Amino acid sequence: MVPDINLLPKTERKSSNEKWLFITIAIIFCAFLIFVIVQSRILSNQLITLEQEQQTLALERESLLSEIEALNNPKEVDLETSVQFIEHIAYAVSPIIVEVNKGLDPHAYLREYSFLERAVQLKVDFETIPEVVSYVDYLTRSKYFDDVLVNQITTFDPVLGGDEKDTFHVVDRYSNSFDLPLELKYLKMGGDGK
Repeated sequence: MVPDINLLPKTERKSSNEKWLFITIAIIFCAFLIFVIVQSRILSNQLITLEQEQQTLALERESLLSEIEALNNPKEVDLETSVQFIEHIAYAVSPIIVEVNKGLDPHAYLREYSFLERAVQLKVDFETIPEVVSYVDYLTRSKYFDDVLVNQITTFDPVLGGDEKDTFHVVDRYSNSFDLPLELKYLKMGGDGK
């Protein structure tokens, strides 16, 4: 009989469960590390963007504060500057009034006019639509005005009260509202080719 002698040390095989546990922990750690690195990059980019936006807003705030200060503390204007400003925007109104009245038909009525910085507003009553067309054509050809804008045309009954039996021959009139942008260069030269 042969004796059973084993000189090799007795070794036990490690279980594969421990190996898989270690691999799983390593994968989780690597994933967590990648997540932290990606988040730090994203947050650093957002931080840079927010700092730039903060600087932009600070500059905008300073400019708005300076505008508020300028509005609260207006500059003192001397008499000479005021006169220069008035001469710069002033224009003669008499030629405009003459020009507006020249084109009116005998039965038309200039109800209201007002002068703006660069335009004239008119309210005129006419008896017929062809008179309106004729007047718009006249104003369009005038050198005093850049354009003729007809804002509104409405009809109205010129007779207020009275007998109804006498109103059968009354025709409605047309009330018109115009905006006339001025040709300032022509006005400043004196108009009429002067």
